[in-house]
Amino acid sequence: MNRETKINSGWRFSLTEPPITARYRARFNVYAATRAGARCPASVSGYDDSKWKPVDIPHDWLPSMPYEEGELQFQGGMKRGHGWYRKEFTLPAETEGKNILLRFEGIAGNSEIYVNGFLIKRNFSSFNEITADITDIAVPGEKNAVAVYVDRSDIEKWAYEGAGIYRHVKLIIKDPVHLAENGIFPHAEPSDNNGWKTGVEVTVENSGYDDADFTAVLRITSPDGEEILTSETSGTVSACGRCTVTFEETVEHPALWDTENPALYRVTVEILSGASSDLDIAPLGFRYFHADPDRGFFLNGRPLKLRGVCAHQDHAGIGVALPDSMIRYRMGLIKEMGCNAFRCSHHTQSRVLLDWCDENGIVVIDENREFSTSETAVGYLREQIIRDRVHPSVMFYAVFNEEPIAAERAGRRIYDRLAEVIRSLDGTRLLTGAMNNGTVFGEEGVGAVLDVTGFNYCLDGFPEFHRLHPECPIMGIEDAAPFSTRGQYVSDFERRLVACDDSVHKEAFTTIREAMTVTEKNDWICGTFIWSAFDYRGEAHLNSLPGGKSYPGWPAVIAQYGLMDLCGFPKGGYWFYRAFTDKKPFCRIIGDWNGIPGEKKRIVTVTNCDEIAVNLNGELIGRRENDIFVQNEWEIPFEAGELVCVGFSDGKEVCRSSVFTFLAPEKIVLEPQKAYFDDDEDAFAVTVSAVDRNGHPVLSADNHVVFSVTGGKILGCGNGNPTSHESDVLPERNLFCGLCTVIVAPLPGSERITLKAEAKALIGDVAVIGRNG
Repeated sequence: MNRETKINSGWRFSLTEPPITARYRARFNVYAATRAGARCPASVSGYDDSKWKPVDIPHDWLPSMPYEEGELQFQGGMKRGHGWYRKEFTLPAETEGKNILLRFEGIAGNSEIYVNGFLIKRNFSSFNEITADITDIAVPGEKNAVAVYVDRSDIEKWAYEGAGIYRHVKLIIKDPVHLAENGIFPHAEPSDNNGWKTGVEVTVENSGYDDADFTAVLRITSPDGEEILTSETSGTVSACGRCTVTFEETVEHPALWDTENPALYRVTVEILSGASSDLDIAPLGFRYFHADPDRGFFLNGRPLKLRGVCAHQDHAGIGVALPDSMIRYRMGLIKEMGCNAFRCSHHTQSRVLLDWCDENGIVVIDENREFSTSETAVGYLREQIIRDRVHPSVMFYAVFNEEPIAAERAGRRIYDRLAEVIRSLDGTRLLTGAMNNGTVFGEEGVGAVLDVTGFNYCLDGFPEFHRLHPECPIMGIEDAAPFSTRGQYVSDFERRLVACDDSVHKEAFTTIREAMTVTEKNDWICGTFIWSAFDYRGEAHLNSLPGGKSYPGWPAVIAQYGLMDLCGFPKGGYWFYRAFTDKKPFCRIIGDWNGIPGEKKRIVTVTNCDEIAVNLNGELIGRRENDIFVQNEWEIPFEAGELVCVGFSDGKEVCRSSVFTFLAPEKIVLEPQKAYFDDDEDAFAVTVSAVDRNGHPVLSADNHVVFSVTGGKILGCGNGNPTSHESDVLPERNLFCGLCTVIVAPLPGSERITLKAEAKALIGDVAVIGRNG
């Protein structure tokens, strides 16, 4: 029997609120409705949910809602409301006497969870995991039912949050004596002669009614699969109690976890107690790090400039309900850009994201959502630290984001309490916080007591703070945030379209190049995290532009701060940032090459090379030295054909890129993100474009494309247009600046997916994606 089983499929969903809890039955039989096991008829096997919609988890119901001007614009402009989820499942008879848990890894909205008529949990955040022990009310060998009520009327942050069960639901079955949830905490520090003191804290639980003796067996496996250490210890855990045992070992000459080579070891712990046994696995990375106020961040003894991004969990077509494969896809785009760090903005992220960062060498700032010492907030924080401290990629905990009270004495008291909570659970990470609008200078606040002081914007304040507090390491935890619209090279603010050439930003913000100039040219700054990797729903206003102009969001419904748009398509800012982060030579033209013959046309070239040249139809236009902090602009008389940029390093050509004059669109082209899908839970993006008769991309195409699929299902569509009010869930979309995306997943057991795209007056396309293996 699997210790953990996903129960993501076969759910039913109702957006209208049925009268299924005691509070909606008050006029009928209040006495009966408030008895044990009768709190929620929908959570009892046999309830009639035939009119409910079938859904799979992850699920976000907001992408299916229309955009409305009267709804909360900073949340994306969709009606939020409330909904119900329901599922029946059969527990094997052999689960009798076991410890049975349900874990919801993310529910967007305040929630109530019912099982077999019992209310088992209420939760008041969208960003924490919810684990409930259902041992006493579960019925082995028979059908059980779970119902979840989600109230999405509350808000927790000032951008899109989604609505519904948007991360995995897992059924966890253990023997009575077992490892606690997140009950393995390995940590290591270097000692003498290249040895590493390696501690593994193990928390053991006993759900039985008698004290129990147990043996804990530890195994550590190297990245190549060799078992390098075994150990065991014994203990006694009290009835219905828990205890902790600690292994103190030494590992000689381990391979280090680094951004270039993230060597991951595996810690396996097995608990044996009579007929009971349990086993779980945790990652272990050997690395050491610190922040120096004069020399910046160091990893494994070498300076490492953190070049990172921030990002919300929000994607075209699917909202916050990202399958694991789509999370890995988005993080892969960030890694491909050359980033070595990621800030979890502004809350706990999914387990798979942190696993991916462990495996791919990304330094993580793990961020707390609620800056409060309430019992609930502290509980969420404790759960986050206990879950995430196992990840070697996590090197910072951000205690808060943009809290004005952090500049005051009260904020200092809150911080001190939360810092103590964190350090009591994990004293191996650096603590930071994101401070904006000059709050970092509050004399009674937390600016000078953080392990690393985090600045949001306020680049001009870096030198002054460094002068006032030379003992404090500093980093730009959120910087730049220029506005831009993919495919737009001239701004039209009335239409909420912004040139994507790193030139337009709020008065308090900067260009990417300005932010990188400050951080890259000062060794004492640990690094910077650009806002933001991707566009996201909400915060669509264009306010405080240079000259004092502001434009409300509507009809725009997407924030345009991303280096990539909501679909993950690169914008101009992507290339400007990549000039600082990518070690491989590249060059890129920001702009299209269509125009009026003889009329001068402005384009921008971006490269990380020493020199850049531009050729038009084989003729040299010019060759210039390149400064990555500036880049080059060109005014070139338009002539139809091919415009090429060429990058040179040490006088030799090392890269080139081109754009072509395009004609009218003639054909739709489908380009799947991957050639094969891995399993029934896989999901992937397919890029949809239009080309002319010469095969050149038509960068202005806005054709309406209709999709059909066999062997799979369409999860959603999008095009990155900040003003589009098209449905995300219908199998159709207009191209925007020549592109759109469709998110596809296999049907259970399907061996291949066939996706067809059609557009009026154009040649369509078909993509076939087979199962891997």
